[in-house]
Amino acid sequence: MRYIVVLLTTGSGIVPAKIITVCKLTAIGEAVENIDVLCHDLPFGSTIDGVLGLNFLKHFDVNISFSTGIIELQPATSYTDWYDAQRRPVRNAHGPLGDLEDEPDWSLLK
Repeated sequence: MRYIVVLLTTGSGIVPAKIITVCKLTAIGEAVENIDVLCHDLPFGSTIDGVLGLNFLKHFDVNISFSTGIIELQPATSYTDWYDAQRRPVRNAHGPLGDLEDEPDWSLLK
């Protein structure tokens, strides 16, 4: 199994954790295939099974009702369209950034 190790900041400190790719993750009655998960043991006596990240939730329109305690997931039509709409051109004080091979404008640091 292939994995990468990252440092995870918890309430108890910084600990190493593995990120692996699983074939399928099912939660709240919905599934996502080929998704990265962070593996970390929860403390003894935890009242949760885990935490769902945005890499799972971004596939759905999520409705959370605190008054009823219900979480509803509906398949998103296309989160990539929303994500692409949020992207904006990066600019510096003198206009658009140049090519990656251009010398940086060090005057911006003064």
